[in-house]
Amino acid sequence: MSAPIRRSIPGESPTPEPAPNSYVTMVFDSEDEYVRFTDQVYERFGAAALELTDQPILTSIRVRRDVVEQTRGAFRMHEFGEQDRALIVAQPQPETWPFDAELIRCTPVPGVPRAVPKKQQ
Repeated sequence: MSAPIRRSIPGESPTPEPAPNSYVTMVFDSEDEYVRFTDQVYERFGAAALELTDQPILTSIRVRRDVVEQTRGAFRMHEFGEQDRALIVAQPQPETWPFDAELIRCTPVPGVPRAVPKKQQ
C-alpha cells in the first residue's frame, strides 16, 4: 500500500505524507537528551519528523521510523514498551471529585455579590 499523496500547489510535484504507522513512540533517558534530540531532528528533518504523543511520559515523542534509524546510537533513547506501560500504571492516579453544583453555588467568591442584582425598570 502506498503512502497517501498530499494535495499540492499547481506546478509543484506531490509529496507523499508519512503513513500513520510510520511513527514510533520513543522514550529518552533524560529531559536534556529529549531536548537535544528534538532540537536536532527538527533542524535536520523538519517538523514533519516529529509528532506529540499521548503517553504521560514527559520525555517521549513520536518519531518517524526513518529518522529513528538515521539517529540510532546518537541519543540515549528506546522504543516505548511494556516497561514504560508498567511505570505509567504504577504512577499515582489523580483523584476525581464528584461534581456538586450546590456546593459550587454556595461557595463565596471574593468580589462577586452573593445575589444577582435585580433589573432596574
